[in-house]
Amino acid sequence: MAETYLDRGQRLLTEVTPYVPGTTLEEAARRAGVPASRIAKLSSNENPLGPSPRAVRAIRRLATRAHYYPSPDAATLRAAIGAYLDVAPEQVVVGGGSSTLMHALVDAFTAPGGEVVSLEPSFTVYSEIAVIHGRRPVTVPLREDDFLLDLDRLRAALTPRTQLIFLTRPNNPTSTLIPLGVFEAAAELALRAGALLVSDEAYIEFADVPRPSAVELLRGREPRWPNVMLTRTFSKAFGLANLRLGYAVGTVETARCLGLANAKWATGQIAQAAGVAALADRAHLARTLATVRR
Repeated sequence: MAETYLDRGQRLLTEVTPYVPGTTLEEAARRAGVPASRIAKLSSNENPLGPSPRAVRAIRRLATRAHYYPSPDAATLRAAIGAYLDVAPEQVVVGGGSSTLMHALVDAFTAPGGEVVSLEPSFTVYSEIAVIHGRRPVTVPLREDDFLLDLDRLRAALTPRTQLIFLTRPNNPTSTLIPLGVFEAAAELALRAGALLVSDEAYIEFADVPRPSAVELLRGREPRWPNVMLTRTFSKAFGLANLRLGYAVGTVETARCLGLANAKWATGQIAQAAGVAALADRAHLARTLATVRR
C-alpha cells in the first residue's frame, strides 16, 4: 500500500522532541491549591509588571472590532518598529511571535535536505522546527569556560548543506551574549557557506552592554553581510506574551522573501495596536528593565 497522509504525519511522533513550555499561572495555582493571585510565576521569564497601560488601552479600544480582518502587512506596526530600530519599515516582517517567524524562515531560506545549525545549550525550538520541515538539525556546543560561541566549532559544523544558522543573543538559558564582533565573524562564515545567519534577540532589551544588537549590521543601503537577519518578540520586555507578537528584520530583499513565506494574516489588529502602543511607552519599558535588573 502506498504511503498515506497519516504515515507522513506520524513521523513527527518519533522524530520531534517537543519544546515543553512553562506551566501556566492557572495550572500552577491548581496544582498548589491556592488562588492565582498567590502565585509568583518565574518559569517563562514573563514581564513582572505586565503590559504597558497604553497597550491595555489599545486592546480595549479595538476589542469591539475583533470581527474585522487585520492589516495583512501590519504597516503601522512595521513603521513603529522601523522608528524604534532606525531601519526602514520595508526591512521588517511581523508575525505571530518570533518562534512562528522561525518556521517561515525555514520555509523561505532552506530546502529539503538542508541543515539548520544552532547552539547547545540554547533554545531547543530551532531543532524542533528543523525536523518538522524535514531539515537536519545540527548543534554546536558552547565553550565550556564562558558559555560563548566557539568560532572554530562553528566553522567545523558548516557543510555544503548548511542553509540556516540561529545564534541566540542573549542566549537562553546561559544568559551570555555573543559579542557583535564575534557575530560578524560568524556572518562571514555563513556567507561563505551561502547560509542565512539569524540573531535571535528575544532578550536583547535586557542586554546592558554597548552595541548588543545585530541591527547595526542591517542599517544603510548595502550592508556588508546581507545574509544577516534578526528576530525579536514583544513577549518579554514589552509584556505581550499572550498576544503572540514578534518580528524579524533583514535587508529589504530578505524581508520580502520572508514576507512571502509568512502567514497571510500573521497577526491580528489588536496585537498590532498593542505593539505600537508598547513601543511608544518608553517609561514602562524603562521601569521593566530596572525592575528585572534589581
